[in-house]
Amino acid sequence: MDRAIAKADNGPVVLGFALGLLIAVVRRLSPGIPEMGDGVLHWMFARYAPQHPVLFLDGWAHPLFTLLAGPFSKLGLWGTGLLNALLAGCTVWVIISWVRRTVGPWSWLTPVLLFAAPAYFHDVLAGMTEILFGLATVIVLILLERRHYSAALMVASFTPLMRPEWVAFVPLVVVWSIFEGQWRRVPWVLAAIVPLLIMGAWTTSDPFFYFRQDTYLGRAMYGNGEALHFVLQAPQVLGLPLLVLGVVAMVVLPFLVLRPSRERRRHSIILVVGLLPALGIWTIHSFAWWYGGMGSLGLTRVLATSIPLLVLVSLHVLGSLSEFLPQTISVRIGTMGVTVIVALWAQADLRGQVDVPVPRSEEQEILDRLNGTYAEGPSRHCTYYLHPYIPMVLGLDPWDTAASKQIYALDTVRASRSMRQGDRILWDGHFAAGEGRTPLDRLLDDEDLLVREAFLPSKSWGDPRWLTVVDLVKDGGHHRIRTDTLLDLRARTSALCSPRSDTVPSEGPGILLANVEYPLALDDIRLFDNGTRFAEIVVDGSRPPGHPGRCELVLSIDGCGTKQLYHQQDIPEGVFQKRFLVPWTEGRSGLYLWVPDRSQLVFDELILRVRRQVDE
Repeated sequence: MDRAIAKADNGPVVLGFALGLLIAVVRRLSPGIPEMGDGVLHWMFARYAPQHPVLFLDGWAHPLFTLLAGPFSKLGLWGTGLLNALLAGCTVWVIISWVRRTVGPWSWLTPVLLFAAPAYFHDVLAGMTEILFGLATVIVLILLERRHYSAALMVASFTPLMRPEWVAFVPLVVVWSIFEGQWRRVPWVLAAIVPLLIMGAWTTSDPFFYFRQDTYLGRAMYGNGEALHFVLQAPQVLGLPLLVLGVVAMVVLPFLVLRPSRERRRHSIILVVGLLPALGIWTIHSFAWWYGGMGSLGLTRVLATSIPLLVLVSLHVLGSLSEFLPQTISVRIGTMGVTVIVALWAQADLRGQVDVPVPRSEEQEILDRLNGTYAEGPSRHCTYYLHPYIPMVLGLDPWDTAASKQIYALDTVRASRSMRQGDRILWDGHFAAGEGRTPLDRLLDDEDLLVREAFLPSKSWGDPRWLTVVDLVKDGGHHRIRTDTLLDLRARTSALCSPRSDTVPSEGPGILLANVEYPLALDDIRLFDNGTRFAEIVVDGSRPPGHPGRCELVLSIDGCGTKQLYHQQDIPEGVFQKRFLVPWTEGRSGLYLWVPDRSQLVFDELILRVRRQVDE
């Protein structure tokens, strides 16, 4: 290797580490958290694994990442981002060691394409496991290219401890090793697996414990989606520059493999162990999302595992094509110009897709409010939760079952039966309602559970419970649920308010509303008095089919002249029920039926009730 070429390659490597550390600094200074679910969970596994060693064998957390992230987790949540910044810098270094034969400025595109891929940028920032796996794949490629088969197979053996995408990568590493006559070295692919089996047998009496706990099989709670979901999202995953270069590489690479040349072996390795695993990762995730029942949420960030391979493949093909150009000064200047244009394009594309610094989301704002309220409550009782951010905010050890338990542990019929007096539930509309399969209505109907406080988004269009957090405590039934009718539009009965409704004579049995913008208004609803803990407005009704027209229910709460809360839900045709949870307030509450196009609506039935939890 020419020393001048090697020296020239140091610049892109330095740029790669500099960009990685810049992302770590951005993460440290950002007010928001880029990944409040899995990102927080990975940090907690790394933070608490020394106290609970069994966490090092957790298949979801991925043991190798948990082990490496342990020291960085001491820095706080941003520490896993710092680890990923260093891993990403190493990934640039490894890719450069492959493409350095491309004499010219193309190698400067390595850090640009890698960090400008939105999914990769996000995963570095959020401290996700995909970055470690991506580094391992390109290391294996380099080792195979240099004929270090035992080392390549040994590194590949660790990928099952990093990410489930190993199933698309390791088999092709084995195939290539056998193709080159290295079948005697294939057992090295078990180098990390055999100790894992021994540890499983020692700790759980089941050597296959790690593989049996695969969280990506047999989980149908997330549903499924379109088979082309990830393909259609490719611009948001890879960024347009890498997508364009990647498509060109996929078309050109087979021709490079078939064309006799001294670089044919390198082209073949890139095809078999680079491009095919990357495409395999996309195929497996697409199938899992289309088929359902495999733990797939359709999240595009998981495809970051393929991005280092795609960057290497793209630059390899780009460098190979440049060899067909005459090596003149004008061509070199033109190459440098193209490099600068692609770099500018990549950063502009990235800036259009990510928010830097990361802003505080309303979800984070709501959950952060739990810290002060929790301090007011009992400290020697158990907290049931599911949102990963809750134990972090409260400073709880998620694996200390005396202090905290996940919401799965609650009785599925009556939650309070699983609880002691003074135990608390922190229900959230994101995880508890979805993964936890715990509807809020079941908790609100439990008369042994007292609602201490409800935290809602200030504005919502659709069901506001997605961002709602409700703090409940078992108090032994010192309260009761009272239901009052706000308005029965057919019977014209009402309580707690003075409704205004505009109806016109109907020739049929239905209720015909006047064609005005607000045909129904309940102003100044009296929801709270002494002893009222929470209120919930329940709207039951039915719209006959064949009467189209947009219709919205709007809950508005004002206080001191400033709007505090605004929730809006669509009213469909057919039978419906809509619920509005109302936090305690001294402000004025109003519920309105809004018809933006002033079309005339027909209801078979419309009843508005309020459920309140009051002290006995």
